[in-house]
Amino acid sequence: MDANVPVAEDFNTFMQRDLRKYFSRTLHKENVSIHFELLRDVATQSGVAYPKYYAWVKVSDERKQPIAQGVVRLAAIEKLRFEVTDFIDAKTVLNDEAKLSNVIPKALCAAAKEKAAENR
Repeated sequence: MDANVPVAEDFNTFMQRDLRKYFSRTLHKENVSIHFELLRDVATQSGVAYPKYYAWVKVSDERKQPIAQGVVRLAAIEKLRFEVTDFIDAKTVLNDEAKLSNVIPKALCAAAKEKAAENR
């Protein structure tokens, strides 16, 4: 795991950068603002796969208007970057237990649902 997770002083900067890049591309918006909160502070790793982090993300446009929110799964890669492997929007988090539990550990499903309910 240590071979892939960025050092503490780079962690938030890299995650912010890579979330902004992902949502700019997928939402076709240039100037998005990102607010994220990790659902668990430590990564999950199975075998030789990249370590995964799970976060609740709020995305706003240049006018600070919310345009997306939900849970993301990110892989930490070579201490240099994060790659979003999955994004589940807030509505799906609340309404599709099967999809949610296929992407994030069952132990984090309640936290994700709580975040979605708070932000309706």
